[in-house]
Amino acid sequence: MEGRCQASHIIYEAHVTSQDELRTYIGSAETTFKTRYNNHTMSFRHEKYRTNTELSKHLWKKKNDDKEYHLSWRIKDKASSYNPATKRCCLCTTEKVRILTADKTKILNKRKLKIVDDIDKRIGVHKEYRLIGFGQETGRHGGIGFAVSNNFQQYLTNFKQNSDRVGYADFLLPSLPVDNKSNERVPVRFIIAYGPNNPVAKQNPEQRDKFYDELSEGLQAKNKRTLVFCVGDFNSKVGSRQCASMGAFSRGTRNENGEALVQWTQSNCLVLANTLFQYSMRYRTTWTGSVTSTDTGVKKQIYNTIDYVIVPERFRPLVGKARSYSGTEVTSDHKLVIADMEFCSLFRIYRAKSRGKKQQLQPHHECRHPTKP
Repeated sequence: MEGRCQASHIIYEAHVTSQDELRTYIGSAETTFKTRYNNHTMSFRHEKYRTNTELSKHLWKKKNDDKEYHLSWRIKDKASSYNPATKRCCLCTTEKVRILTADKTKILNKRKLKIVDDIDKRIGVHKEYRLIGFGQETGRHGGIGFAVSNNFQQYLTNFKQNSDRVGYADFLLPSLPVDNKSNERVPVRFIIAYGPNNPVAKQNPEQRDKFYDELSEGLQAKNKRTLVFCVGDFNSKVGSRQCASMGAFSRGTRNENGEALVQWTQSNCLVLANTLFQYSMRYRTTWTGSVTSTDTGVKKQIYNTIDYVIVPERFRPLVGKARSYSGTEVTSDHKLVIADMEFCSLFRIYRAKSRGKKQQLQPHHECRHPTKP
């Protein structure tokens, strides 16, 4: 634990390594990790406490099978505990997100989301959103996915994972009737992406090329009338050099990943929506990191724009605003990026029924990029 046994308000991981497998357990501790660790070890030593956690169940099974194992611990995150004023517990929420985004073939924790779709068991339900999570096979990140609001669940037709870094969801949205004729449904595709970071792409340029090839495949929908939008963490700094596919309001100096992203958007007639508006810098930056000075050893925070909402160039006038928002309930080094689109003249989408009548949505639709844990 590198001398961090007195740390509190943490999310931690326990890795159980044996000859035939590697399993992971995720837990949280409002008290110090030392106190939580002592509770765990008690369940490992005394058989009457073997059912206290999924971790203790797994270790007792190893003991009964006479299999050797190695147990290691690591602190994953820090988050604040329950706040009675806001009635929120960031510690609990962060733990749940870590469990949901972990590799389902290795995680010991039970996922307590209600399964609602027999076709694909990766779908869970929330009071306001349906969560569609895509697992990963070779990547080391938390995975990608969509949170679909209840208003849009009825229009969801298909979703697919192209790779560990790219996936998409297809919708059929009702368009406004023309000359009182029957309204037609318009196919819309949302692509979620997680690009390789710049150091990895420098060492392995083929990873970056493969990533943009997979994005281009996502753009090639079966129906030529399909409207395609792309959101995600591209790990690309595009700088402030304005061009046809971006505005002048970003943060950071353009790197190789940024150059590749700009070229890809230009070749496909796309626009980086959250670089078009002159907000204050805290609403332009989407990621917070730190760098340690080699001279003084002091850590300094750095802020960059690496997450984007990408829209077709012909819909550029419909973008009402696009910016980042901090203060999310889940602990993350990324911010939430939201773009408002003036879609009222194109689509007719209804909210939930009220007093037996359908109410039309307000004249905007939000394209959200979910926070990355």
